[in-house]
Amino acid sequence: MKILHVEHSKMIRKASRDIIESLGHEYLESTGVKETFDILEKEKIDLLITGLELDDLDGEGLIELIADSKNSMTPIVVLTSYDNLEIRKKLFNLGVVDYQLKKNFNHNRLKTYINAIQLNEDLLVTMKSLKVAVIDDSILTVKIIQNIFELNKVTNVDYFLDASSLLESDRDYDIYIIDLVLPETTGEALISELKSVEKDNIIIMISSTSNFKTISHILNSGADDFIVKPFDANTFLVRIKNHIKQHILMKELEETNEKLLKVSITDGLTQVFNHKYIIHRLEEECIRSERYDEDLSIILLDLDYFKKVNDTYGHQCGDEVLRRVAETIEDTIRESDIVGRYGGEEFLIILPNTSKEACYQVANKIRQAISEIKFEQEGLKVTISGGVSTYMHFSYSQMIMTADMNLLSAKRNGKDRIE
Repeated sequence: MKILHVEHSKMIRKASRDIIESLGHEYLESTGVKETFDILEKEKIDLLITGLELDDLDGEGLIELIADSKNSMTPIVVLTSYDNLEIRKKLFNLGVVDYQLKKNFNHNRLKTYINAIQLNEDLLVTMKSLKVAVIDDSILTVKIIQNIFELNKVTNVDYFLDASSLLESDRDYDIYIIDLVLPETTGEALISELKSVEKDNIIIMISSTSNFKTISHILNSGADDFIVKPFDANTFLVRIKNHIKQHILMKELEETNEKLLKVSITDGLTQVFNHKYIIHRLEEECIRSERYDEDLSIILLDLDYFKKVNDTYGHQCGDEVLRRVAETIEDTIRESDIVGRYGGEEFLIILPNTSKEACYQVANKIRQAISEIKFEQEGLKVTISGGVSTYMHFSYSQMIMTADMNLLSAKRNGKDRIE
């Protein structure tokens, strides 16, 4: 980032330079108004820090000039030795983002400003990638909003003068900016219709009314925010960015929760379901089968001579065998079927809407596919034995018990077979 420090004192500029450059940012300096505007003309400054005593004008005058210039969006921090409440109020009214005493200025304080600026830039970039719809029957309001967006290079915006034009559009939008009073309908009714189709969007209501009851009702109806006309361009953008930030945080939270859920139900080695979850799913499928009188079958598979694989080729090879077997099972079964690691080298497969005869066919198809797996280790070949069971109006544990008995029979009868 480019940070410009406007300061009369050479010692203060040196201290500021050390902090800014130690954080990896570019430091520029000036001592007066003319030099400052020369720099602002040539460079895009991300943060301006100014003292109150300058060579050719005081800091207040500089801030007033910047506020009236094309650089009015540049965030300004006042860094001074004077702790004066009246000056603070005046400068905040002029738009400074902070009033900081020199004795308190340090790495952490500067990091706070930089992080806020970077977040603002990131949110603006995100906003440019989102689809925005503006619905207002006032051509003047639409033009004002259009100017705000275009000045900030936000171009992925569609503008509508009535709700029906929006609803007839085949586009889905991430952000809706809706006037409260629209021809033939209301913003509230439009919110309800939009939320019935897509709940995961940002809806901002705009209106000239400032009645707290109306605002409260609209927010309770599903709007994310209510902005009163006329609105300041900066405030308008900040409000939208804040909702984008919340939207991103909610998405990240949902993704984190999904990952945590996946970890909690997944076997870490094979990436199929773990023992606890596969048993839970079998119990659910038994209930479903009973309720709807549908077929339900399971296969319990066990690798043949797996201890010999570990003893001969090592446990790392054994782990790879388990992973390859799990992948082969998943590639062979239907999407509606469910596979989990029952324990050790055993796998349990649940086949909804599958008869006993069909289950045998699936089990033998899996057995054949596993026998054809090619491994890098010379001489390594893997086979499995399996037992099947079909739901007969008894508990899931009895289903597993029956499959296990059939599996033991397959082992005793020579392995590499299904019973």
